[in-house]
Amino acid sequence: MKITRSQLANACYHAAEILQTPLYYFCNHLIGRIKTVLTPGKFGNCNDKTLEVIRRITLILFSPAIVGGVIVCSPLYLLMYRLGDIALGTIPYLRIYGSYQGEKNNNFGTFNMSTLLPTMTLTDGVEYSDARLSEIASKIQDFHFICGQEVDGASARFFARKLHSHFCEFYTYLGKSNVPYLPSGFFFAVKEPVKNVTLIPYQGKVQKSIRRVLTIFELEAYCVAVTHLDGGLGAQVHIDEIHQIASHLKTISKPVILCGDFNEDRYQHSPAYQAVTEHFIDYIAKSPNVVITCTDALEKERYGNETPPTELSIDYILRRKSDTIELSFTGTVYDFN
Repeated sequence: MKITRSQLANACYHAAEILQTPLYYFCNHLIGRIKTVLTPGKFGNCNDKTLEVIRRITLILFSPAIVGGVIVCSPLYLLMYRLGDIALGTIPYLRIYGSYQGEKNNNFGTFNMSTLLPTMTLTDGVEYSDARLSEIASKIQDFHFICGQEVDGASARFFARKLHSHFCEFYTYLGKSNVPYLPSGFFFAVKEPVKNVTLIPYQGKVQKSIRRVLTIFELEAYCVAVTHLDGGLGAQVHIDEIHQIASHLKTISKPVILCGDFNEDRYQHSPAYQAVTEHFIDYIAKSPNVVITCTDALEKERYGNETPPTELSIDYILRRKSDTIELSFTGTVYDFN
C-alpha cells in the first residue's frame, strides 16, 4: 500500500506533538503550578494546603528530569515538525476526515481558545487538560462550522477524535510554520466538504514568530475566511492587514463570512476599527449590550496580580458590505475558563 504525502505528514506531526509533551508539562504543570497562588481547592490546588506545598516541593525536586526531557525532546520536536511541513509539500494544511453526513445548519462560531499552545497556563492562566478540551468540544459540536484560533496540532487532533461523528472535515497546521517558531494556530471544523482552501500570507511588516495569514474555505453556498491579526506591532500594521483582507476578498464571487481575532477593540473606534467598518459589517457591534470577548481576569487571579483585569472586545464576525447574505449575532459563552 502506497503512503500518501498527507499520511506521512500526519505521522510526522503526530510524533512532534508527542515530543512536545515535556515542554507542555514544564510550562503548565511545573512553572504554572509553582506560580499559582496557594488557595486550597482552587486553580487545581490540593484541598489541603500542606499537601499542596509538599506537591510543589516534589515538583521542584523532579524539575531537573523535566528540564532534561525538554532539552532532549525539543530539537527532535522541531525536526519532526519540519519533516511534516516538507511532507505536505505545496499543500498548506493537514486535513482530518470526520464521519458526519447529516443535514446542514445555520449556526457557526469563532473562538480564540485561550491559548491552546505550549505556554497556555502562563499566558492565560488556564489549566490544560483533557477535561478542558472535552468541555470545549461539547460547546462546539453542534455548529455547522467553527473557526478556532490559538489551537495547536495536538488539541486539533483531540477535537477530531472527540467530534469525529459531528463534523465532516477538520483542518489544522494551516500555513505550516515559521520553524523554529509557531504556525498560524488556526483550526477549522465543518459539517460539509470544503471545495477549496486558500492561504494568503500578509505582506509588509508582519510578526515573524506566529504565522499570520488569511485562510479562505470555500463551501457550497459561501466562503468562510479566518484570520488572526498581528499583536503588539502597532495600529498601522492592523490597518494594512485589514486592507489586504478586503483586497483579497473582493476577488471572491460567493458571499464571504469573515471570522477571527483582530486584536482590535471594537469599542475604541480606533483607525484600524474604522478600516474594518469601511469594508465590512460588524455583527457583534449590532448587539445592544457591550460584548467582551477577551479578558486576563483568570490569569491575574490565578497568579495573584493586583492590577485590574483588562476587558476587550477583539473577536469578529463580519461580512462584506457588498454581500446580501444575512447574519445575526446570537451571543457568547463564558461558562468555562
